[in-house]
Amino acid sequence: MENVKGFRNVLNWKKLIGAGLAAGLIVGSASGAFASHGSVKQEQKRDKQEFSAQAYIGTLIGQNQSTSETTGQFQSDTFSWGSKQFQKTAKGSVQLQGGLGALIGQNQNVLNGSIQTQNVTFDKKSKQVQVTDDNSAQLQGALGLLIGQNQDAFNGTLQTQNSTGKYNDQVQVGGNTNLQGQLGAGILVGQNQDVANEAIQNADVVGIGNDQTQSYDNTNLQGQLGLGILVGQTQGSTNSSSQDAAAGGLFNDQDQDVDNTTAQGQLGLGVLIGQSQNSSNESVQLADTDGFANEQDQDVETETAQGKIAVGALIGQSQDSYNGSAQSATSEGAKNEQSQGVADATEQGQVAVGVGVSQGQTSANTNTQTSDLDGKSNEATQVGANVTDQGQLGGSGTDQAQASTNDSTQLASAEGKYNDSVQVGVNVTDQGQEGTTGADQAQNSDNDTLQGTVAEGKNNDQAQVSANTTEQGQSGSTGVDQAQSASNDTEQYAEAEGKNNDQAQVAVTETAQSQGGECDADQDQSADTTTTQGAEADGKNNDQAQVAAATTEQAQVGGEDANQGQHSSTTASQSAVAVGANNEQTQVATAETQQNQGAAGDATQNQTSNSVSSQVSAAFGSNSTQSQSSSSVVVQSQTAN
Repeated sequence: MENVKGFRNVLNWKKLIGAGLAAGLIVGSASGAFASHGSVKQEQKRDKQEFSAQAYIGTLIGQNQSTSETTGQFQSDTFSWGSKQFQKTAKGSVQLQGGLGALIGQNQNVLNGSIQTQNVTFDKKSKQVQVTDDNSAQLQGALGLLIGQNQDAFNGTLQTQNSTGKYNDQVQVGGNTNLQGQLGAGILVGQNQDVANEAIQNADVVGIGNDQTQSYDNTNLQGQLGLGILVGQTQGSTNSSSQDAAAGGLFNDQDQDVDNTTAQGQLGLGVLIGQSQNSSNESVQLADTDGFANEQDQDVETETAQGKIAVGALIGQSQDSYNGSAQSATSEGAKNEQSQGVADATEQGQVAVGVGVSQGQTSANTNTQTSDLDGKSNEATQVGANVTDQGQLGGSGTDQAQASTNDSTQLASAEGKYNDSVQVGVNVTDQGQEGTTGADQAQNSDNDTLQGTVAEGKNNDQAQVSANTTEQGQSGSTGVDQAQSASNDTEQYAEAEGKNNDQAQVAVTETAQSQGGECDADQDQSADTTTTQGAEADGKNNDQAQVAAATTEQAQVGGEDANQGQHSSTTASQSAVAVGANNEQTQVATAETQQNQGAAGDATQNQTSNSVSSQVSAAFGSNSTQSQSSSSVVVQSQTAN
């Protein structure tokens, strides 16, 4: 995980608390109780709302707005029955600035921090609730000459709960909502927006019938409008969260949820316009339980939308999106159930009308999921889904580039009996570009999936499914230069030791590429699919199945003097080893490739297709059945008039 080490570096608390002390804005409250048999109720609330506005007309205008508060809430309870603890802190701020004239400088800052701690010792039927809610709105408007605008918002949250006893209920809820808007019109306009949300949630419980819930919700909305000459706009959004839940005992239930939503919009009209958008979401979830009938659920959902429109001359636009998540679940005992889910959705859109336009989009999604079960009747489910949608529309002489990377790693381990492991990885990439005369267009897509399961014992059931889908489309007119590259790499490994083991691996890859250009078009398409599957079983009554399917479609249409090239490569490697009795092994590999080219007179056309399949299976014992099948279909079509 990128930047996780820095994120864990005390969550900027030194900076936050230091600022609060200096300004005298730290608000703290603490309570404690000791009762041998009675019931205790503790409640802490803090609510702060702030509004500020500035307006100025003239020359040499300087405006600054800042607000800061750090809140600390602490509760403890010992030897109570039916105790209740509640903590809530809410902060809201609105900042407005307006300026008209020359040499205008505007600055807005929001700094919020919350620390919440609850401790319950030797309690029964206790309930703990922690809530944080931070909201901020920052709006700036300036018209004139030499305008500089800056907006910063930082929200930090630390929530900790500790409980020992029976039937304890712990809930942690955190939320941040940030709105930033900027309007600059004139000459030499510079605009900058930054939002950072960081949270740490820790829950630890020991006993019977414990229930832990952690949820965190971040929403960032950023908008910029620049009109004039020499306009520069930048937007940055960062969400970081860490959740750690530990439970020991019986009938423990742990739930962790993270939801990140980011929307960034930019509009620039004029000459010499530069626009940049950056979005980063990172989350770490750790769940550890030891005992009987434990249930753990982890979910991460991230949505990022970036859009920009530029009209004029000499325009440069860039969009960057990164989503990273790490989930780890460890359970020891009996009847343990673990579920991990990750869903990342990224949408990027750019529209430019004018001369000398350059557009760039990059999207990266990284998911790591690990599950470890030790005992009997264990169940582990891991699902990772990445969806990326990129679109670009540019005028004459447009330079467009799109890059998408999806990386998914899923590892599951189970030791005991009646273990059930399921892993699903899905990557979907959709890229579209449209440019007019003399456009230069490039698209790159890379999907990597690694899945590994290990089971030791009896009656083990393991299933792995990987699906990668890539669609790339380009449309350009005369003299267009188009390039498309798609790479899909899948690795699946399953290992079982014992008896009555069932292992299934399925890898499906679909790639579709299309290009359309007129006279003097230069078009190139490249698709590379690699699948590696390995299964190993030691014992008796083992059943292993491996399926690899790859489909590639490439289409090019160009006018006179078109230069067209298509390249497709498909590689499948499957291996299965079984030792014992009554083993059954099945391997299937299919590859379908279709290439179509169409151009007018004096066209140069080239098509290459390469399919490689390797299947190896070995069985040692009695009553073994092995089946292998491989098929490849290639259709190539060229037309020149």
